[in-house]
Amino acid sequence: MGTGKSCTADGTIQYIREENLISEYHIRYGHRSGIAFHHVSDQYIALFSTFIRRGVWEAVEIIEALLKNQSDIKPDTVHADTQGQSTVVSAPVITLFKTIPFIMLRAVGLVALGAVFYYLCFVYLEDYLMQYGGLSHNLTSSIISSCVAAMLLLVPIGGLICDKIGRRYSYFIVAGGIAIYSIAGFKLLLTHHVINIVIAMTIFTLLSSLEQATTSVTVVEQFPATIRYSGVSFSYNVT
Repeated sequence: MGTGKSCTADGTIQYIREENLISEYHIRYGHRSGIAFHHVSDQYIALFSTFIRRGVWEAVEIIEALLKNQSDIKPDTVHADTQGQSTVVSAPVITLFKTIPFIMLRAVGLVALGAVFYYLCFVYLEDYLMQYGGLSHNLTSSIISSCVAAMLLLVPIGGLICDKIGRRYSYFIVAGGIAIYSIAGFKLLLTHHVINIVIAMTIFTLLSSLEQATTSVTVVEQFPATIRYSGVSFSYNVT
């Protein structure tokens, strides 16, 4: 018998009815099933069991089970297979800043650049056009809504451009366009002519679309696969 300070964790395949929300088809086993994930202490006592989908990374369930364990046995060591051995699961953000702090800060900066420019184009400018551009609320909302809707098509086109010329040149175009066009764009917005305002907003939309197409991929490429999701989600949430 052990001391109760360690346990093992592993999952076993269980047949589940197709109507069950956890049930998934797995090409390796050729049937629909789920995983019954168990924690068993070194005293041969079952501590916790749960059902999970086949695609769930088991290391997440290891931590979840330890948090939900309400028994008197509180293990501090878990023995698992390769799916359970992940430092990132226990401290993803700490791992990011310890291993790649400059990449983390660069990713946050890229996301912040895009977020600020998007806010400027499609949130701040709506009030700006009504107050200083001489447009009505309905007309302003129509222009902004049309620009946002157009991005559904323009962002994929921006991705194609980025594939052709590379993300570095895409960022040069975006940064240079914002720096050069900002003053000219606002002058067009203040002419009180609808056509000039539409032209100005169209160019802002093109720049924002290219920026989003480039940033969304660039941020993902910054991080190694083991901490990619933590890095991307942290970058977008702090901005």
